[in-house]
Amino acid sequence: MPAATLATSLRYETHDPAGPAALTTAQSILDSVAALIRLDSIQSYLSRLQAFNGRVAATSSNWDSRDWIQSKFSDFGYDSIYLDQFAPSVFGGTPCYNVIATKLGVRYPDIHILVGAHFDGVPGSPAVDDNGTGTAAVLEIARVLYDIPTDVSIVFATFDAEEYGLFGAAHYAETAIADCETILVMWNMDMIGHFSNTSR
Repeated sequence: MPAATLATSLRYETHDPAGPAALTTAQSILDSVAALIRLDSIQSYLSRLQAFNGRVAATSSNWDSRDWIQSKFSDFGYDSIYLDQFAPSVFGGTPCYNVIATKLGVRYPDIHILVGAHFDGVPGSPAVDDNGTGTAAVLEIARVLYDIPTDVSIVFATFDAEEYGLFGAAHYAETAIADCETILVMWNMDMIGHFSNTSR
């Protein structure tokens, strides 16, 4: 099976890494990329997402958050952004939207790494941990990687209607299968700010 090696350009190699030295180099590069993550950026994303009042699928607050997410990808510099519309029957045909931004790989543009999270919330919840944290992570990773060349394409996907049955992610997966999309790996960010609560 092909092995992926993360380097300065997130290199995609068709052979196994060249031993411990390569792993040490990859770790050093990962550390350098991780150092570009900004806590204040993540906090600002979370504050704005919470202000959308739940982001429940098929509601105006959800659509407003959808537009904001799209604008953030644009602010970062991405020009390959689209709203992936679908209409789950549970909402009586009311449209829902995944927000997708793509960073094209310089060597293997048809091979994808998918970085995703759902952005909708449940009724009555501020939807910060579930799943503002995951959405914020996708946005910050997109911001950090914009100026870093990658061998393979990276697709940043924020999914809608997860809380009602994984509809957005299922729609994306069905489309990817139909389009014969080659997805090397998918990083799913869900409730990554969660702390256990032993009081209940």
